[in-house]
Amino acid sequence: MTFIKDFFLGFLVVCFIKVFRGSVLVIGVSLLISNTGAWRFFTSSFLAHDLSRTAHWTKTELQPQKVVVVAIDDEGYQGYFSAKSPLDRKQMTQLLKTVASSAPNAQRITLDLDLSPVPTQPAGQKLLDAYILQNPKLWVLPAVNSGSEADKAEQKNWRSQLCSKGISFGLPYVPNEFGYPKLIHQYQGGLAEMSLLPAGRCADPTDEFIQKVMPLSPTTLSAGLVVPFNGDLKALAEILRAVDPDWVVVGGAWGNTDVFATPFGDRFGVQVHAAALSGALEHQRVAPYWLQLLAAWIFVGILSVVLSYTAQAFGRWFKPVTEQMTGHRFFLQTVHPLLFVITTFGLLFLLSEFLSMLHARTGYWLPSGYIAGVGVGTVLFTWNLGRTPTATHGDYRAAWQKVVSTPIKQDFYSMVTAVKVLFSGPRPDNWGTPEGLAPIGRGRALTEGLFSFGSLLVQVVLPFLVSLYFALRPL
Repeated sequence: MTFIKDFFLGFLVVCFIKVFRGSVLVIGVSLLISNTGAWRFFTSSFLAHDLSRTAHWTKTELQPQKVVVVAIDDEGYQGYFSAKSPLDRKQMTQLLKTVASSAPNAQRITLDLDLSPVPTQPAGQKLLDAYILQNPKLWVLPAVNSGSEADKAEQKNWRSQLCSKGISFGLPYVPNEFGYPKLIHQYQGGLAEMSLLPAGRCADPTDEFIQKVMPLSPTTLSAGLVVPFNGDLKALAEILRAVDPDWVVVGGAWGNTDVFATPFGDRFGVQVHAAALSGALEHQRVAPYWLQLLAAWIFVGILSVVLSYTAQAFGRWFKPVTEQMTGHRFFLQTVHPLLFVITTFGLLFLLSEFLSMLHARTGYWLPSGYIAGVGVGTVLFTWNLGRTPTATHGDYRAAWQKVVSTPIKQDFYSMVTAVKVLFSGPRPDNWGTPEGLAPIGRGRALTEGLFSFGSLLVQVVLPFLVSLYFALRPL
């Protein structure tokens, strides 16, 4: 019961400090750090760890939808398509016919292959367009914007004609960071999103790219079903008929382009699009910032109690009895900070494991990256790796008074006193002036009043507004 009481005290003190009584300097440093590449790499690494652990805990047989990737491999590109780009449109028509006829229950077939018109294949393009227009609601094609201005105009006109007849177009691009695909975001109007919208919705690749929350499926990205196409249409048809997919994503898997590093190894872009589609079908969701913020405070509350108990025990065991015991002092000064770091990261990975299990069972992702950042920042900047003792309080009322109400009252008292001096003149007892010293004059009173107002603004008002902004901002 003592531990639980200490935890809630620690948690409330963290909330008080972060929301009602903080420091704009700390907030400013935090904002500066959060916009650096090092911070983004730190949180990206934790996201990757979260996703890999979630995939470990997820039972793949419980997936309600089947998303299958048909990947044209090196052999298929070199043999079936003669290693020529743009891909032969007549050959592509045969491939799409095979896929569609072998997956009769597929709700959508999404292509991560550029099929826009090329001047060298007018007959093949006409054949391809005529085939996909037989069942336009089935197809989602990539919307690209490449080549000369004349090429771009022709692509736009072609997309407009097919879109008006019910074919959908989505952006084939994958948002990435440090070589990783974004694990939580996709571009608005991407292939995965358009595959789930009614037919005839078409993204415009000339518009500004906007990212939206659309988490990848851990299991599809790690071990999603990929059917390699090596040029054998008959073998491909047999596999698809046996699998009977609900959704098919067709794309390229040849060469070393369009490849992304993931927690599970390199994946082609087509596999990332399939993982985004699966994530939406599995109802993968990401916790809002306010919940991440609350989880970070809870973690720091637990951390403060654990580290406080650890520091007390460590001090009892190894505190030097006399100043001449330099060995004990050295051990305490060097090992104690290391123990803080080990304990912090140990608890972080335990938390990450728990949140990954929760994610695997519910599809609700509470990322551990932000929690880790707050925890590590508290250990480094607030507790100075254990050199600054963690605050302890007797009860809730004492904690509130010491951390919040008393400092605010003192600031208000100083402001009111300054106003009295400005209007009524100096008094000997203002601010507890020691006997024998001259009363504080109007000039110094004005300065103190401004400083007190700045203290309230910097340590109460602005931290609250910044906390509110972070809690309510969109992901």
